[in-house]
Amino acid sequence: SEDVPEGWRLVRAINLSPSEEDEVETDEEEPSARRIWHWCEKPRSGDGEGYTSAEKEVSLESHTNDVARIAEAFAKRLKLEELDPEIARSLKLAACWHDLGKKREHWQRSIGNSKYPQKCLAKSGHRMMWTQLGNYRHELGSLIDAEKETEFAALSPEAKDLTLHLIAAHHGRARPHFPQKEVFDPDPDNLLSHAKKIADEVPLRFERLQRRYGRWGLAYLESLLRAADYAASAGLTAKKETAK
Repeated sequence: SEDVPEGWRLVRAINLSPSEEDEVETDEEEPSARRIWHWCEKPRSGDGEGYTSAEKEVSLESHTNDVARIAEAFAKRLKLEELDPEIARSLKLAACWHDLGKKREHWQRSIGNSKYPQKCLAKSGHRMMWTQLGNYRHELGSLIDAEKETEFAALSPEAKDLTLHLIAAHHGRARPHFPQKEVFDPDPDNLLSHAKKIADEVPLRFERLQRRYGRWGLAYLESLLRAADYAASAGLTAKKETAK
């Protein structure tokens, strides 16, 4: 069916129809019907491709706190503090700061939050207005804001690198860069040149971290924040995650 079932959202549509070069001759008079695989998911199922919509309103503060608690539960279960305290601290801070870029009025309006700035949301319960959002990536905005945090200045260079990369990569960008069209900040107080400077550091940081942790080691660390973000969006708690 071309229609998305009620209560679901379309993640992507994949054309399974053979191309003209791949078509095989058959005895049928009519060509085979066009075949499209629609990949859908329930909004409550987590923070997947459709992470910007949800069945009900969720405050940004509540979502951030949930992600931080679950990330800390992961770190405790994996004994990251014993392995490397800086890794554990970077994961915690990245969880606390990963969605700072959603505080922009531009992003809040695109999810249908008419109560901004009195209320700042992570999910609005409405569909994302993609035409209004444009190419803005809240991860890049989060990088810009994270560097302004007082606690960030006290980190070692290595911890700063990991914290920023986990933030940048939690929705699939920064491996190794942000596309050029996404390098801007809708906040009028932040100059375009500053956004470009922040974005230019992303692939360099990615390369440094791959040398430090290895390809799979870095991917594993990225997955911890992504999993915490997904779990929080799916309504799981730190207690449930620790028990698993």
